[in-house]
Formats: sequence, C-alpha cells, structure tokens
Amino acid sequence: MDEFDRTWPAVYFLYDLSPITVTIKEERRSFLHFITRLCAVLGGTFVLTGMLDRWMFRLLEALTKPSARGVHR
Repeated sequence: MDEFDRTWPAVYFLYDLSPITVTIKEERRSFLHFITRLCAVLGGTFVLTGMLDRWMFRLLEALTKPSARGVHR
C-alpha cells in the first residue's frame, strides 16, 4: 500500500485562468431599428396584460362561482 492509497477521497477543481480582453465598440443603429424594437416591446406588453387579465378573470370566476355540490334540484 503506497501513500496515494491512504489519502482521503476528494474532488479537485483545477482552473485555468487566462486574461480576458473586452472590446467596447459603439454602433449607431437606424431609426427603423428603434421603431421595430419599440413595436416589439409594446406588442409583448399588450399580449402579457391580456394573458394576465384572462387568468385573473378565470381565477375570480372560479372563486366566486357557487359550488355545484351543495345545490339540490
């Protein structure tokens, strides 16, 4: 039995650290690109509020509807 067999089991992580270069580049985008992004944000907001409205309506409808178990015909 050598020295390696008597060590505690472990997990070792080795990291290779290397320098990272960050390049900052300023770009100008067209007005059409701005309008397209604005329409995308507005459309997404419209759809999300519609979904939230529908979910809240169905939740409130389910909570306020009288249960069918206690009703006798």
